[in-house]
Amino acid sequence: MKTRWLMISPPDVREREFFGLAAGIRGKIPADAQICVLLAGEREKVKLPYPEGMQVLCQSGPVPASHDISLMGASLEKEIRKWEPDVILFPASDEGKQIAAWMAGKMGIGLTADLTDFYMDEKGVLHQIRMAYGASLQAEIVTCAGKIQMATIKMEQEKADIVVAGGLGAGKEGFALLARLARMLGGRLGASRAAVDAGLAPFSCQIGQSGNYVNPKIYFAFGISGAVQHLAGMKDSGRIVAVNTDERAPIFNYADYKICHDAADTARMMLECLENRRKKREAGQKTKEERK
Repeated sequence: MKTRWLMISPPDVREREFFGLAAGIRGKIPADAQICVLLAGEREKVKLPYPEGMQVLCQSGPVPASHDISLMGASLEKEIRKWEPDVILFPASDEGKQIAAWMAGKMGIGLTADLTDFYMDEKGVLHQIRMAYGASLQAEIVTCAGKIQMATIKMEQEKADIVVAGGLGAGKEGFALLARLARMLGGRLGASRAAVDAGLAPFSCQIGQSGNYVNPKIYFAFGISGAVQHLAGMKDSGRIVAVNTDERAPIFNYADYKICHDAADTARMMLECLENRRKKREAGQKTKEERK
């Protein structure tokens, strides 16, 4: 059964990230499917190669990169009604989720969020797989009513051996320190949903059931209480170091190393130690060169 698939890239997803996602799921789409890609925003020319068999339409006019969800949604609605797809897929970015939700409400389409996998059966029914109940089990969902099946798909994140994550307890000052700490350790910055909602970090940093899943060798949790939704996104980390002023914080039940102290102050002390270590190393190298 031939199907029509529409993949939509919102403005907050870079082309390289989007086509990485597209390449990763191309093998899951039926070989005889007709696939169209819509790139929202001012993208007159796609410079990156895209998977074979994918028709790419750069809709810089009809789908503006205004970051106005209703405006983008209204533009996309026209394209969807014109193209009449069987399946619509969005990356699970902040704007991707918002536009998909707007489309679902406006057009009366069923929506499944944060897919980790999917497959289509011989009848053209999309089986949508996502984690549920704190990632303790997989749920398989099908859209029973309507012609269009729509979902958002979690994007692969760049692998990092070290993740330095902050929660609401880290505060604005703490996040500035955590960003420096992540850079010095050669790791990535992460955040809880509460921290992202408070504007302390961008959605791309969000870790948890509604964000990214990570499994670094070392996971630092600064000022994160340890809600089950957050734990779902980082519970497979090699070592967990938790910093929190509340000695009864749930995160301590999962931590290998527990520090009951202020998040920002702890980050500041770690930065000082790393900086002193760097200076000693540089001084030692200078002494060796002088001896030569």
